[in-house]
Amino acid sequence: MRRVQSVFQRTVKTIPAALIFFLLLGGCGYHHQGYGPKAGATPIRVRVNIWDNKAREFGLEGFFNQAIINWLQESRIIKVVFADESADYTIAGSIDRIEFSGSAFDSHDTPTAIKAIMDTSWQIRRNRDNRIVWKKHERREGGYNGDSEAAMIRSNRRQALKAMAAEVAEQIYVQLNHLISTPLNP
Repeated sequence: MRRVQSVFQRTVKTIPAALIFFLLLGGCGYHHQGYGPKAGATPIRVRVNIWDNKAREFGLEGFFNQAIINWLQESRIIKVVFADESADYTIAGSIDRIEFSGSAFDSHDTPTAIKAIMDTSWQIRRNRDNRIVWKKHERREGGYNGDSEAAMIRSNRRQALKAMAAEVAEQIYVQLNHLISTPLNP
């Protein structure tokens, strides 16, 4: 019985130590050979096209472009370029539709919470062979508070739309990093 307890106690102590070891190993930049940028490799050049704003929401295409560029500039292996002929990849997208509807109302039927539903589509094109390497259509929902003042409603609406654009930009950044870090997409 004592020997079983001893083995159990050692196992209980070893599991957390191993877990911590693997968490630290994953966070230190370790990756399998063949994945990730090669030492001394030149950065991948990416062009971000102005998004098509089919929804006609004033300034929304700028939110998307700026959010994507901000994410890409975080990477050491990606360089944002503005000339299509010098880019390895091109990101293009469109805001296809936006719908706003009240989701909560006060006693005077004034919306206190408003839901935004946005349809977007985007693609990443590898320019050397003009091949679309990733394409996505997506519906995203966000919300914001209503208010008695129109200026406050507009401000809340803009913040909600910026947050939705940032979520899409992050998803594009993660996908692009995955594409350029796999051996099949040098």
